[in-house]
Amino acid sequence: MSGLAAILGPGAGGEEAAALAMLGRLRHRGADQQQWWSEDQGRIGVTRAAWELGRGFAGGVLVLEQDQLVVAADASLYYLEELRRNLRSAGQAPRGDSPSHLIAAAYRAWGSRMVEVLEGDYAFLVWDQRTHRLFAARDFAGSRPLYFARAGEHLVLASTPVAVTAHPAVPRALNRLAIAEDLIGASSMVVGETPFSAVQRLPAGSRLLWEPGRTPRVESFWEPPVFERGEGPDADEAAEQLRALLRAAVRERLAVDGPTAVWTSGGYDSPAVLALALGARGAGTRVPVVPVSMSYPAGDPGREDELIQAVGTHLGCRIHWVDVASVPGLPEPWAWAERREEPFAHPYEEWNRALAAGSREEGARVILGGNGGDQFFGVSPVFLADLLRSGHWRELLSEARRMGFGRRDGRQIFHWVLQPALPPFLLALAARLRGRPLRAHLQSPIPDWLTLDRATIDALWERQWQYQLRRPQETFGSAETAWYLMSAFGQRIATSVVGIAQQSGVEARSPMYDRRVIEFMARRPRADRYALGETKILLRKALHGLLPAEHLAPRKARTGLPISYLNRARTAALPAWLEAVGKSLQLEELGVTDRAGIQAAMARFLRNPEWEGRLAGQLFNVLSAEFWIRSHTGPEGAPAAKVA
Repeated sequence: MSGLAAILGPGAGGEEAAALAMLGRLRHRGADQQQWWSEDQGRIGVTRAAWELGRGFAGGVLVLEQDQLVVAADASLYYLEELRRNLRSAGQAPRGDSPSHLIAAAYRAWGSRMVEVLEGDYAFLVWDQRTHRLFAARDFAGSRPLYFARAGEHLVLASTPVAVTAHPAVPRALNRLAIAEDLIGASSMVVGETPFSAVQRLPAGSRLLWEPGRTPRVESFWEPPVFERGEGPDADEAAEQLRALLRAAVRERLAVDGPTAVWTSGGYDSPAVLALALGARGAGTRVPVVPVSMSYPAGDPGREDELIQAVGTHLGCRIHWVDVASVPGLPEPWAWAERREEPFAHPYEEWNRALAAGSREEGARVILGGNGGDQFFGVSPVFLADLLRSGHWRELLSEARRMGFGRRDGRQIFHWVLQPALPPFLLALAARLRGRPLRAHLQSPIPDWLTLDRATIDALWERQWQYQLRRPQETFGSAETAWYLMSAFGQRIATSVVGIAQQSGVEARSPMYDRRVIEFMARRPRADRYALGETKILLRKALHGLLPAEHLAPRKARTGLPISYLNRARTAALPAWLEAVGKSLQLEELGVTDRAGIQAAMARFLRNPEWEGRLAGQLFNVLSAEFWIRSHTGPEGAPAAKVA
């Protein structure tokens, strides 16, 4: 993973000081190797960690200049043999093996349509010196970030919003609404905004086109398919096809040199990746595959040690255990804020870093996981609303009983079954009667201890997912899956996990976030994902014979919840964080919250930390944002930037 920085437009080549300041703000993304390209119309720079220059990563290429094209890429590309064949057929055989060489060849072959062919984890930019045109793009999952802003006649781009604002002509005023969304943990559908009003995020699955004197144009080149279409072969044949697709997705993401680590839980998803990775090794890939797992004490809700060990024994591999007792709680807040790209903070960062350290102990630079399994192979209880809407009431009653809904669960039944099926006018009427909207299952509540004005509160509700955003004829289950790919939540989680891993010396790759796998699962019926109390039915069928039969058997309850670790970490750290910020808050100056409200919320949390998980999460968000604002606005020691 690289840090990209660019200033483009007439005379931009002379902005050396601004360019160096931008690249300096990217040092957490790797600062061992740096390279600049410059001419009158622009400066483009890349910074990268030394380990990423090896075979299977960047290949030693930072900024590539070829045939009047300048390419800077933060990318890992997959299905390379197929891509090379297509490029040769188009008369544009690549002149090197690095992602930048392949991107240059693809641009020569297909122009801006190249992203419809390219498969991988990427953010890149191509500057055409002949036409003075920029083309940039991000992959559909959002694993690699890219931000941009106007600076007079110039366009400024970088891998982080903080690096963009290092350019002196980019305003640093804060986006109050975007920060308020971070505080409540809202997953906005307005994915292009950032904490800085002047800086935009290039959304996942989008391309950016620009030339001097024009307004930057952002176009979506991929959107999630409609799921649960009920197409394709019967379940047995579909299971074989799914296994083949997953096998290929795993094989494409294995390390070229050295071991590949698989972060393995006791669920279905990561053990599937492990089994398929070991199978790919036996089929001719000679690099070792090592499972790395978190070990919890007996009685802890996160403990899956026995399940994981049974998988390891079945597959004949040794587990590298990381003892959860050795994992730090929350990071030191000031240093953490300084290296984060946005106020948004991943609560399991130290947990992920510990797994990354275990992977490095095994010599791995690439790690695979089961990310995406819950989203694409499962579904929440919202599918019950689909059964109600379609008139399948007997099936609805049967499924609700199997999910544990009883007569005393009226609020849950209303939330999952009735509310989604209400027409918009009834939802609006209920909102007027209650004084606030009914909260959908993909929306975050707005606590009354935030000092938000009515306009901000209304905007926070409006910018979150709404039931009416479902596409024509789309089920609620499908809309939920698409939300993971379209909203800010899924994109930011993907970006943060990859970023945490990279800072820890490994590259995270997610085989289940493979476009071919996702598009295949979209064609399958809902019953392949959940039916009669069983989840991930087709995935488990596809794994038959690869994993122990007892492991693939239905389970009464979800396992492997690391919530006790997080509870301990937050209970220990949050009071100290509040004391460390002092008597005044920058968030108070923004009109978002005040210290008295935070203190009252903190006292409530500490009275019963095990039951106040949502409140603890919001306090974590608030204090993380406070430290971030102090670290990234204005010169050191200066007050926060004004609000735009």
